Amino acid sequence: TQYMSLLEKGKKVSVYNSGSSKKRTGVISRINPVIDANSQSVKAYITLQGNDLHEGMYLEAELPAKAVQNAFEIDRKLILDNDKIFTVQDSLLKLQKIHPVFYKEKTAVITGLKNGVKLLKEPLPGAFDGMRVQVINN
Repeated sequence: TQYMSLLEKGKKVSVYNSGSSKKRTGVISRINPVIDANSQSVKAYITLQGNDLHEGMYLEAELPAKAVQNAFEIDRKLILDNDKIFTVQDSLLKLQKIHPVFYKEKTAVITGLKNGVKLLKEPLPGAFDGMRVQVINN
């Protein structure tokens, strides 16, 4: 919701089919003012032209965004309670507060971590703050 200002009627966006490298330019024609409570997303409608487009075709859009300093892209499944992540320090898990900036389908861009901090590769069932883990470097 904090990035709704990036959505402006008449703004040009890059649109592509996830199975193709062909990109098109579209224009935002309408923005739904209601935020979806489940996904925390806003629907934007984009006008496109092309002979190879058809009704119901699934496309993805890239919106120009602002740069965020000291940000990292991580797997969304690693985020707990919307603002925490497990880091590994001296073979112990430490629950650390982070600040999600942007969500993609499977990843999230976050701030609040120092460069070089170790993270879990995947979620660990039953993990808790202070849990001893074995670090495997590969």
